[in-house]
Amino acid sequence: MNDQSINPLKPISPIISIGQTQNGINKQLNIQDADNKLTSIIAERVKASTSDKEIKIVLIGHIVRFGVVVEGQAYQVSVNVGEFLKNRHLLEAHFNSPMNQNLLNPIYPKRLQELIDETAAKATPGIPNNFFGIPESELNTIKNYYNTNKVDFFESLTDHTFLDRKVTGLSRSLVSIADSSKHKGVYVLLKEHGNVDQLGIGASKRATYAVNIETGKIKVWLSAQSEGVLDNEIDANLLAHQYPERFAAADNFVFFEGRMRIGAEDRTSKTGTRYDTDKIGSIVDHQTGGDLLKFRDNVPPPSFEERLDMMIKVFDHLSFLHDVLKHTHNDIKIDNIAIMEDGVKITDFGNTMATGEDQGICGTPPFIAPEVYESRAAREKISANPAVDIWATGLLLLEMFGDFNNYWVDNFPRTDPYNLARISLLKDTASDLVDNYLIQTGNRQLYYDMVSIINDSCLNFDPDKRKTAAEIRDQLISVRNKLKI
Repeated sequence: MNDQSINPLKPISPIISIGQTQNGINKQLNIQDADNKLTSIIAERVKASTSDKEIKIVLIGHIVRFGVVVEGQAYQVSVNVGEFLKNRHLLEAHFNSPMNQNLLNPIYPKRLQELIDETAAKATPGIPNNFFGIPESELNTIKNYYNTNKVDFFESLTDHTFLDRKVTGLSRSLVSIADSSKHKGVYVLLKEHGNVDQLGIGASKRATYAVNIETGKIKVWLSAQSEGVLDNEIDANLLAHQYPERFAAADNFVFFEGRMRIGAEDRTSKTGTRYDTDKIGSIVDHQTGGDLLKFRDNVPPPSFEERLDMMIKVFDHLSFLHDVLKHTHNDIKIDNIAIMEDGVKITDFGNTMATGEDQGICGTPPFIAPEVYESRAAREKISANPAVDIWATGLLLLEMFGDFNNYWVDNFPRTDPYNLARISLLKDTASDLVDNYLIQTGNRQLYYDMVSIINDSCLNFDPDKRKTAAEIRDQLISVRNKLKI
């Protein structure tokens, strides 16, 4: 960690916005056209400041965090680096308005918190005063309920427990995660009640923010119908979470009764009938840097070398899943590679099976290997096979090194997915896209290396001739080393 007053930062990620606390409500201020001059702007401001103004800045992953003391007032900011900032007026607002802002990811590593404590006045311990936009009066009611029941009820719970808002009489539901989980604590679920937006809704799952009521740390609550979460998904998550440096997985599962609309469209539009159903949920870490797609589309974009380094890590993690844990993921795609505060990780183990086990067809159609479609058409047994993950990684490589506009996905023959002639044409056109990217980045000499890895090692129609994840990792390392010559 850099202890200098100004830490030169390389902008990485143009994300969303900064928030300003006003009357207990987190008001969003959109920032447009960030010019990536964070260091020079702050340096200019510090140069003009009086002696009692100090700033220390730290870059953790894709998040810039800094604490500042201005004329005795404490300011704390956590924001995506590419967004902060173009506008001097916005910077002035942070200097001149009392603020304690922990937007999107308020997880402060110990070493960073120590730095903030040195620079800004230490925050008063206890329950935070603002939870991501919950009005103060509503929050006070939740805090009072928690404090009243903390000793006699919450601290006596030994199992993960869901507390429905209609049962407690609160405005939001609570979840208590037992001591067996790294996420232990009581969480306020910020589902779409009031003005708090949820993270997303899928065909079977919902993702929403969850805030630890004592620490204010932001996590994510994933929930779904129990019948849609099979034992293999729970087992795979419990296995993968033991290796947090490689995988973003759940280590807690909360079973409860609830109501839900069937289908993402009805849930998003809040139309259709709501049904009583058994549900399951988990508190998991927030993907502070988004997914691999977000990494690829950063402004400025990552270099060829940075993309190689990222994919080397992905294949190393996948090799561990295949060779050490003996499991097949079955849904490798750009959305399921998470960028966390402490690195890139594989996530979403909904289709993961022990290698060799019988399974149905699963995954996302454009990324499913052709032999899986062939087996289904022939009504043959399908067994979990790491080769299907390797096929999917070929498409992952295409999306990272040339197919930036969904050419494969848009032209995949969904009604005839085992049409090898059409898929061969897709591979040829995708190779041209890789060629164009390498020419643009001045790496045309590596065309045959990259296309061989993608088309021969990964997108080989014969699953037995595909390379292993470890072999492809080593091939990419070889390409990376050629850049140093």
